[in-house]
Amino acid sequence: DTIGFIEYGEINENTFAKWLDEYADLALLKITALELWEHRNGLLHMSNLDSRKTKAGLNRRLIAYIGIMPKDLDINEEDIGYYSFEEMIKIIGEACQKWCMTYDQNSNKILEFVSRYDLIVSDARMLKINIEK
Repeated sequence: DTIGFIEYGEINENTFAKWLDEYADLALLKITALELWEHRNGLLHMSNLDSRKTKAGLNRRLIAYIGIMPKDLDINEEDIGYYSFEEMIKIIGEACQKWCMTYDQNSNKILEFVSRYDLIVSDARMLKINIEK
C-alpha cells in the first residue's frame, strides 16, 4: 500500500495492484495482483486466508508454501492459487529494484517521493511533547 501510494499518489485505483502489475512478474507464481490484494485483505483484516471477495467466490484463495510442491499432489488450482513464498520474496525484490531504477531515469520522481512519503511519516513529528516541570 505504501509503495503504491508513493508511486502513484492519491488516485481512484488500487495502487497496490497497479504497482505489482507494473513492476512485478507475478505470472511466474501463477497468481494475479488482484488475487494477492485479496490475500492481503484476508490476512490483514480477517486474520485468515479469506477476504470478503474470496469468501464470496469472486477470486481464488491464495496459499503460500515453502519448499518444493510435490508433483503428484492433487490440488485444485481453479479455486486455490498456491505460490512459493520464497519465489515471491525474490520477485518482489526484483520489482523493487526495477522501481528504484525509475528514479535514475526520472529525477522528478524524487520530489514526488519526498512529498508523498512525508505525508506517511509526518505524524511522527507530533510524538515529541514538551512537558514543563
